[in-house]
Amino acid sequence: MNRQKRGRLRAVFAVAMMLTLGLAMPWRMAFGDETSKMVTQEQSGGGVLLDEVASSSDDATVTTSEKSTDVIDATSSDSEEATTTATDDVNTVAPRQDAGESAITATSLSVSARAAGVTSETELSAAIAAAPTNGTETVITIAGDLTLTKKITLATGQNIRLVDDGTARTVTFKGLVSAFTVASGATLTISTSSADNGLLVFDGGSKSATSNTGFISCQGTLNWEGGTLQNVYFTSSAGKGPIVVSGAEASMQLTEGLFTGNQTGYFSGVITVNGGASLVMDGGTITQNKADSNRGAPVYISAVDSAEKATSFVMNGGTISHNEGSLSGGVFVGNNDLEFSPGSAIATAVINEGAVIADNSSSDMGGGVTVFMAGRLTMNGGTVSNNTAVTMGGGVCLWDGWVGYFKSLYMSSYKWTEEQAQSFWKTKWSVWAPAAFTMNGGTITGNQAPDDPSNNASGTGGGVYAGSSAITLNAGTISNNFAGKQGGGVYVPAVPYEIQMNKPLVTGNTASIIGGGLWSCPTGDVHVYVNNGGAIYGNTAMGAGNDVASIVKKAAATGDPYALLLSNRILGGGRAAWYDDGAIKTAGDLGEAEEGAARFPGTNLYDGSVTETAKDLALNDKVESVAAQAASTVATLSITGNSAPRGGGIGTNGSVIIGMDDPVRDVTVTKAWDDSNDTRGLQPESVTVYLLRDGVRIDTAVLNAANSWTATFKDLPQHKDGDKTTD
Repeated sequence: MNRQKRGRLRAVFAVAMMLTLGLAMPWRMAFGDETSKMVTQEQSGGGVLLDEVASSSDDATVTTSEKSTDVIDATSSDSEEATTTATDDVNTVAPRQDAGESAITATSLSVSARAAGVTSETELSAAIAAAPTNGTETVITIAGDLTLTKKITLATGQNIRLVDDGTARTVTFKGLVSAFTVASGATLTISTSSADNGLLVFDGGSKSATSNTGFISCQGTLNWEGGTLQNVYFTSSAGKGPIVVSGAEASMQLTEGLFTGNQTGYFSGVITVNGGASLVMDGGTITQNKADSNRGAPVYISAVDSAEKATSFVMNGGTISHNEGSLSGGVFVGNNDLEFSPGSAIATAVINEGAVIADNSSSDMGGGVTVFMAGRLTMNGGTVSNNTAVTMGGGVCLWDGWVGYFKSLYMSSYKWTEEQAQSFWKTKWSVWAPAAFTMNGGTITGNQAPDDPSNNASGTGGGVYAGSSAITLNAGTISNNFAGKQGGGVYVPAVPYEIQMNKPLVTGNTASIIGGGLWSCPTGDVHVYVNNGGAIYGNTAMGAGNDVASIVKKAAATGDPYALLLSNRILGGGRAAWYDDGAIKTAGDLGEAEEGAARFPGTNLYDGSVTETAKDLALNDKVESVAAQAASTVATLSITGNSAPRGGGIGTNGSVIIGMDDPVRDVTVTKAWDDSNDTRGLQPESVTVYLLRDGVRIDTAVLNAANSWTATFKDLPQHKDGDKTTD
């Protein structure tokens, strides 16, 4: 009998003797964070297989634990002895050892051993093929550089972990549509032995933009806990790419890792998630990758119509940066027009605190994030910063595909009138393809949508391009973004699109032509209400209208003109004082500043709210410091530091609703004197009354004999913050 097999029998005999002698001392199993699970020899149901690759009548199986814990030596030879590690629900591909070393060291409290692993494609394939299918994790250590030439499949029930051996290892694969296929019900975990992504590198081995190499096709579970994926090029097929996670039972969890230097094809990403699958990103870095110039994005969350449930992406941390794409430079959520059919499952994405999407660029729309058609984005935190889109939405682009594409197709195909098209969009299309966005927190900053003279669609929505009617901005910061034409911070492109903003403070924005705070074209419908309303002041326009520029309104489909309502109360309840600030001359639908027109101050003051629609308006809102303080205290959404030629903060061709339409009320105050008509001459000439909101002064009135010691504070909110249970 050779020395290898004698070592195996010694190991089996040692364990068997313990069992024969009735040594029921519990064994202390340890793996990951599990350091105290105790299993006795009576808890049967599995076994330790000392060598599952070599076949011999000398091999033996010993029952030791509640679930099988297999130890595989895929690399042993006649001059080598196998070692094992007894762990809880873990299979380990064991190391090579010098002759004479003990195969198993067992004490009354533990079984310990060394770890090592595979050094060739053959050994890796054999180790995976030998792994059990009962969900028990098999740890395979990559102990040398490998080259893969054939697809490796993980079967249902297999649970494989790949890890380096402490030395930097590279696994190269080229020309494989997918190097690994993870079946439904199978699990693949990629990890490193320490916090160094360079320890385990998976390299597509290609710099050719025409090659088709993929890494993982996953219908099961993929956990990426460390390691690098690089140089994977897959460019000629739709929906294919380095990693594709697909199907209602498929998921990927990205905890740590580096994805860099990869290139993907059209309608796909470096990571593509579709068919009801999910991606959760808690950490890791996706950087310096390229998506195809014809409809690709580095991270692609697709709502294909065959999905049984919504495809989803949750980003709790990590960084997506310095990538290039066309549908988006960073993250795409929704579906492309070729995939869409009415009733598609809607793809969802959530961005939470700790997530960073930065310094990406798109040759089309959505420098940071695009939500297209059947998609929904919620931003609770995190940062979308310094991204660039050639056309629209430097930071975040939302487009339902209706205006500018599907509307004309439907009207042409069905010979619809404008009213019929509008009804279909409202009742059907906006439900099927919401392109929704809710912002509850986070920061969208430093993004750009520069003007490209050769592209009429360019230069709009530096921070947010709002091309749908399912957009609500509740809280967060939109700052220091730039658009080459309209809407430095936020842009609503057309009728019937609409955006709802609650408690915004729009200040410190700049327009090089008109409308530093807000610019509204002839179809722009603007309502700034008192309740949950906004504050637009302290902005700058080089030509006219520091705070608001409104072009004379056209008639809507109802026959009524598009509306303008600027309340005479700002967020927090302070008074707004609207003054003319220069003048606008009509130049198409955009408007230009009238040279030589008087600028604020010293211009006409409007009495109360402004609702004028029959002429061009350029306005400055004079807000007292106490009112500004009240507004900044109450505001939850900050739109500041943004710039564009028109609408530095906000630009709109559609509808902008700030706050809520809720009744207002007047409060009258009278000073009553109980001094026998001032018989002693002690009454002052006047009394100043302050109106407070939550202890903050928001308005002032002076009472005297001329006004019968009475004043009225007008147009105050009926309810506090729109809460109708309050007065």
